[in-house]
Amino acid sequence: MPRRVWRAQLATFFPTLEEARLALIDRHRPRLRIDDHLRALGATSVEEIELGALCHQLRKALDRREAARLEILARLRNRLAHRQPGAPEACLSLLAGST
Repeated sequence: MPRRVWRAQLATFFPTLEEARLALIDRHRPRLRIDDHLRALGATSVEEIELGALCHQLRKALDRREAARLEILARLRNRLAHRQPGAPEACLSLLAGST
């Protein structure tokens, strides 16, 4: 059963997570950089920065609400990427558009 839940969440949420990631990159492009860590992971442009790295780079630039939203997105993305279902609260929050 958990595998079915994960697959359904993956199909439902990954496109939304990717759209949110790209929107954050567009909105905060001047603040973003490819540091040595990202370069070592193979990133060559800011479009390749994942949600977790965005959390790290933007933590001081975001207000509390937007930072909390980004953390929820990053945690959900990481769980799904590692074949784990997302936390129900994160999924509901994403569906409600309140993240």
